[in-house]
Amino acid sequence: MKTASDFVPPIPVKEIDITTDYSAGYLFDHNDHLTTDKLPAFFQAASDWDDFLSRARNITGEWAVVLRRSDGEIWAATDHRSSQRLYYRPCKGGIRFAENGFALLDEGDNWDDEAVLFFLRWGYTQGERTLIRSISKLPAGHALRFRPEGGITLEVYDTTARYAPFDSHQLSYQEAKEELKRRLLRTGERLVAHLDGRPAVLPLSGGYDSRMIAYTLHRLQYPHVYCISYGKENNPDSRKAAQIAARLGFPFLYINSVSADCLDYTHDEVFLSYMRHMTGLSSCYYYQEFQAAKKLA
Repeated sequence: MKTASDFVPPIPVKEIDITTDYSAGYLFDHNDHLTTDKLPAFFQAASDWDDFLSRARNITGEWAVVLRRSDGEIWAATDHRSSQRLYYRPCKGGIRFAENGFALLDEGDNWDDEAVLFFLRWGYTQGERTLIRSISKLPAGHALRFRPEGGITLEVYDTTARYAPFDSHQLSYQEAKEELKRRLLRTGERLVAHLDGRPAVLPLSGGYDSRMIAYTLHRLQYPHVYCISYGKENNPDSRKAAQIAARLGFPFLYINSVSADCLDYTHDEVFLSYMRHMTGLSSCYYYQEFQAAKKLA
């Protein structure tokens, strides 16, 4: 019987290994929409560590940032869902960051057997752990502070205090419904502003989440929406998605993603690149999604 430590981790072509200030994604600071080139200034304006945490706590979006301070400290954070991922590993005299854990692999790295066993059962790694012992992932809703003399500390900024308890709102049921509609519409307007005229490809299922996005884009008359569905042919979700797209007037494409087009896909460089991008040494991939993305492309 082999264990994870019997296998040598593959060293792929390096992706982005962050050695300077870094930002990715976008955020909404109230009504201000800040994209990658403006993110650093928003966080660099923090007067101290507590202000940095406060800024992370009071925004929404999909973002990640790494700042190198003049005093030698390094601050990093990722959004409360970790939509933009950050990986790190201590190194001689400092710390290295990357968008993907594979970019931090070095010769001689060892699998974390405990994390591998958990991953095989659940499809992801817990907290800051990855499949490699010396590489960590910055958990969702956390910030990292590196001090040359004090090492690495993690601090959670996204706590339940961010969300007001339901009983603190003195709203009637009808008032709450209207307020929810108003906020959903505002969210849609933010989405349209972020899309900025680009085509939007929406994976549409029979569930409420994707239907709400589709309806919101329809209501706001966004002109470039394309709905897709994938999976086993004639499955209930795809049939329902096709009906919804037709009612909203959006083009719809069904992709059969369960056909065995490539039996040796584990040796396919396109697939391996996709797998590394999706997993980052901390989560699993779904082959159906690869098939769907490949056929859509």
